Amino acid sequence: MLFLFIVLLTIQQTKQGENTVKKRVFFQGDRDIAGREREAAIEIMKRLGEQGYAANVGAYGELVAAICEAGVEVRCHLMDPNKDREVKTDAKAEIVDCVELAKQIGHPTKEVAWGIRLGILMETSNAFVFMPGREGTRAHLDPVIAFNLKAKNPKKIALIGWKEEDVKALHAYFHLGFGTLWIEYFRIINYNYPINQIIDFLTT
Repeated sequence: MLFLFIVLLTIQQTKQGENTVKKRVFFQGDRDIAGREREAAIEIMKRLGEQGYAANVGAYGELVAAICEAGVEVRCHLMDPNKDREVKTDAKAEIVDCVELAKQIGHPTKEVAWGIRLGILMETSNAFVFMPGREGTRAHLDPVIAFNLKAKNPKKIALIGWKEEDVKALHAYFHLGFGTLWIEYFRIINYNYPINQIIDFLTT
């Protein structure tokens, strides 16, 4: 019960702090994002920022730096007491210290901090962008899909640049029909990202 109270209190506090920007997009992908993919991530977030969206991100890596470069309000979520403390997060980013929240309930571990972070991200994000990544990307994507399947008002999920076989496997695992309206796959052809279609999907 105390764990749930801490999460709900944190969510309420973060919502109260959003006076001008109400909507947030959670951005997840490869921590070592580079090249055209990095440029596309910045461009997508810039366009979303023009429509009043802010960003939710993890705590470290090139993806966080790229989203900060988009010039939007960014909220980082620390969860690894060993790694995150060694990383200098961009000064433009607001920090949600999930490690400290875990300490407040007597469990200052990475696992508990991660659970708190996931709950906060899922509650405070209005939409989700998942570019190709590693185990951390799936660790966030799978719970979002699972909760969407039970939600009365599921949130939009954009899968950008994933391998087609991975998308098919994801649909098969969760028994998603390819007509599911809240999740969309955007193919990348010759390094061309369908920015307009991505923005339209996430914001309508």
